[in-house]
Amino acid sequence: MTVFPRLSDGGLPRRWVLFLAGSIGLGCAVAATRAAEGAGPLRQPSIEESAAASVVARVVAAFIAAGESNDASARAAYLAPQVFFYGRKRTRAQASREINLVYRLWPQRKFTPAENIDVYAIPHHPGVYKATAMLEYDMLNRQNERTAGRSRMTCILERDRAGVRIVGVDEKLLP
Repeated sequence: MTVFPRLSDGGLPRRWVLFLAGSIGLGCAVAATRAAEGAGPLRQPSIEESAAASVVARVVAAFIAAGESNDASARAAYLAPQVFFYGRKRTRAQASREINLVYRLWPQRKFTPAENIDVYAIPHHPGVYKATAMLEYDMLNRQNERTAGRSRMTCILERDRAGVRIVGVDEKLLP
């Protein structure tokens, strides 16, 4: 797990954080890169930041592992009540229905994190994190057709008194 401290770039308004959660893929990567470019030298994360990053990484790892379950609610349990799910604003119940559709199309699924889960703190938004994970997937449908490959999953998570919930998730298939 890689932990990066909060980066100072003059701040992002809350609406930008939500926009980034909605367009997670390239948008987040560009915003994080721009923030890092103007931040100066990196510092060691505090113990509190390291602990929070560890919790965030465990939630993302559990979300990935739940993808192998035949119960869509096992994966949906990690989502916030309102979530940007693959580019669309959804409720947890709507996201669960979409997960269930994928499960019906691909009843046998295996997801393996190919690398560490990287966690970044969103500047000037305490308790908001971006996590990226490289995955290897292998899925088999009812006609015994197989699809396998690699993807990059990006999640935006919020940490509050109730715990850590995923408020945005997207995935990009890799060549």
